[in-house]
Amino acid sequence: MKGGRAWLMVGLLAFVAVVARGQTPQTLQTPQTPPAVVCPALAGPIQAALADAHHTSVANLSQTERAQLRAIYEKRGWTPLWVDGESRPHADARAALQLLNGASADGLDPLDYRVVSLSDIAAALDVSTRAATDVAAFDVGLSASVSR
Repeated sequence: MKGGRAWLMVGLLAFVAVVARGQTPQTLQTPQTPPAVVCPALAGPIQAALADAHHTSVANLSQTERAQLRAIYEKRGWTPLWVDGESRPHADARAALQLLNGASADGLDPLDYRVVSLSDIAAALDVSTRAATDVAAFDVGLSASVSR
């Protein structure tokens, strides 16, 4: 159990470290300055979600963990990490959800990572346009879950 958790944590921490440098797995080959906001309407809701300690997306994080996530998003110009220009979850989001969903194979509880609710939101984002606050909640929520 502990070995599985260590493996999961190493992988997730490596991802967070990459994102903290302003890169995503899609941009690892070409380091660049933080990209322009994919959707300017998401910057405010992302900031609001990270500023509110009681927001569902970050309620399970400590103040320090929220500050670290805030720094990642701020460095990237408050751009979302997990959705494309149409506010749909991209391949990296699906891979992260799949990894978190398999946490039970490593002795972890997927519910601790909000996999069910995040997967439901991802499915809803796939089929219809949602409010910017919903898209931001998904993006920040998945970041929070991956960082745990």
